[in-house]
Amino acid sequence: MPTTQRTRQITLLAKQTQLLEPFKTSMESLGQKVIHIESTEEAVQMVRNDACEVLVHVLQDFERNDVGFFHHRLVRSEHGTKVSRFIVYRGENTRAMAFAADCGMLKGIQAEKAISTMGAALEFALQGFEQLTADVQKAHQLVASGDCVFDAETADFIQQIAQQYPNLKSFQCASARLSLMKGDIKKAAVQTRRILDDEPWNVRALSLLGDILLEAGNVQEAQRLLMAAEGIAAGNPFRLLSLARLYIKLEQVESAKSCLQKSIEIRPIPETINKVLNELSLDDEEKSKISLSIDETMAKILN
Repeated sequence: MPTTQRTRQITLLAKQTQLLEPFKTSMESLGQKVIHIESTEEAVQMVRNDACEVLVHVLQDFERNDVGFFHHRLVRSEHGTKVSRFIVYRGENTRAMAFAADCGMLKGIQAEKAISTMGAALEFALQGFEQLTADVQKAHQLVASGDCVFDAETADFIQQIAQQYPNLKSFQCASARLSLMKGDIKKAAVQTRRILDDEPWNVRALSLLGDILLEAGNVQEAQRLLMAAEGIAAGNPFRLLSLARLYIKLEQVESAKSCLQKSIEIRPIPETINKVLNELSLDDEEKSKISLSIDETMAKILN
């Protein structure tokens, strides 16, 4: 690892001071400047004003919806793609799973070990990302959400980079997603199962294979995989729309409507919403309510 380190300003989003201190001390020990904020609203404003270079989010004590809004409205936004993200997932006994810009992952960081590990992990991940070529950095940012909805030109670019870096899971997932978008269900399934052979609980791959099986008509297995993914990381708007389509096939209309509404409240995805609406018979009043929900959510995101 390079011995020289660039001083950065780290924005640390955390609610509990006692939980914050180990992470803060760990980063400051490597010469980084740390600013503490306590709300996603503050994070949104900092990112929009280009006042945030690296954002570390300690998810403990944040409500699930708040976390979903942070990830899907902020991280996936135009401004969010410019930020090097290092997100700490909450878990039992304050177990954390951390990753930065999809170029490095550490699992099972215990809070009591954070003082010696988190700062080093952050530095390692950021240095790794900064050493990538500009094209690869751009590709990483495009696939950071794991749910790729791209135009043809961008899709070709992602496929090209994925072929150059075949061992990176984020590119593997993106490549499989693009195969599914092109209608090559068999190829998408092979690509996704290869990922799951190495990482059985890769939530992106589980979701994607659920989508693939849903397209292939294997509803029961699709439900098992999508629910497994939802149990690991709930609130993904793409997955909620997949669940809505699944419930339509199971003739569970109210469950489908509920998933559709939850997805819209987190982040409307027009391409997939229209696919669900085409499969779901709604009266004019219900369609009007959905249109209003989409407009209200988009207004919140843009403002």
